[in-house]
Amino acid sequence: MDADISDLLAALRADGAVLNATASGRYEITTFQGRALDAPTVLLVTEEHLHALLDAMRPDAVEALGPPGRGEDRAHQLLLVHLEEAMVATELPPEVIRVLPRGIVVTERSTL
Repeated sequence: MDADISDLLAALRADGAVLNATASGRYEITTFQGRALDAPTVLLVTEEHLHALLDAMRPDAVEALGPPGRGEDRAHQLLLVHLEEAMVATELPPEVIRVLPRGIVVTERSTL
């Protein structure tokens, strides 16, 4: 099962994120885990890059989380873990998170 962008956004929203589409492939996260951000984090993701990344992550995801259950995509779950880590790893939320075919690239925010 390959998740698409709507699945990714729905999973983030279910975890308390508020996202607004500002352009094709560009989403502003204004709230994360129910907490309003002082400045939005930009999430850049395309269907093509998302599917390529999920394909690349699948072996590691199965190793880390076990084999997929019915209707589950472990790569999608692992990507959500990485996105959460990127959002909470530093004192300030990142400025930009890019979902690329070989991983996510985080641009940290220097100051608000």
